Amino acid sequence: MININVEKVTQMDNLTVYFEDTHVVDGRRTLENITTYGDGLAQANNTIFYLFTWPPDEGNSRRLFHEINTVPPHRTSISEIATNGTFCSNSTSAAFVRHKYNNYNIWSTVKATLTTFGSPHFIFFTEEDYHKMNETFMRCPKNNGQGGVSSSSQAPVPLAC
Repeated sequence: MININVEKVTQMDNLTVYFEDTHVVDGRRTLENITTYGDGLAQANNTIFYLFTWPPDEGNSRRLFHEINTVPPHRTSISEIATNGTFCSNSTSAAFVRHKYNNYNIWSTVKATLTTFGSPHFIFFTEEDYHKMNETFMRCPKNNGQGGVSSSSQAPVPLAC
């Protein structure tokens, strides 16, 4: 079981980066800003720093953002970007999520969170996803100082319709 606690909520208006001369958010550079911000707070390695945004619709009616990397692949018109497999590691875990206040659509947040756990999937997990997340959680602290899961944990059989 995974427990998630929200420890603190702060409005941050200085982390979002826009592409020059556009109203489209630069997801990669914004994620870098969130990660740098999180680095400066020196929190436990099982912390994820989230920035939720609802970009203005001027010039970007769908309010999406782009992840343009120095080397492809690029992702355009996305609703989330997160550090990959960084949870419980020496790297800061961060996620940038497009989310409208008072909206109950959680899928972008779920996908971003699972990316920090090391899974590229968020609705149906492959056996590889289970192994990768198991490796991630093995790095996590537990009350007794051991990893968060047993190394003999087997991937469950995925449910199917």
